[in-house]
Amino acid sequence: KEPLTSDWSGMRGRITSKYLQNILNDYKLEKIACFICGTPSFVVTMTVLLKDGGVDEEKIFFEKW
Repeated sequence: KEPLTSDWSGMRGRITSKYLQNILNDYKLEKIACFICGTPSFVVTMTVLLKDGGVDEEKIFFEKW
């Protein structure tokens, strides 16, 4: 976990639909590809959140481990 006293200035915390939507709003969804790597449950959750956020399923790539 990133210590609160670090120099990191980016977003922190769990990836929620609101968190993800804030990021997706900065991009033209037809021009992006999303790459997910993680546990099977994380990949499934992120895939659902991305699709709900307007990302086409064929632009979501993943690796489960």
